[in-house]
Amino acid sequence: MLVVGFAAETDDLLANAAEKLRRKGLDLIVLNDVGAPGVGMGADDNAITVLDPDGVILTVERSPKLEVGRRLVALVGERLARRSEV
Repeated sequence: MLVVGFAAETDDLLANAAEKLRRKGLDLIVLNDVGAPGVGMGADDNAITVLDPDGVILTVERSPKLEVGRRLVALVGERLARRSEV
């Protein structure tokens, strides 16, 4: 099992997301800067930063939401595959 959370933040983005990751005992957290123009809710594009307990592991710059989703699913798949190998 892999537990992934989401953090919609407006300030202290990385610090707040890292704190939520730790506090909630997540494996990964997907950070969305909800104050950034042109991405997120109501937009065709998004941008994310994914953290694990060791820090930032993936940054997806502004891209169509489908591409952002594909990159996130690929990352989760890689993490799950690694766990099944152990």
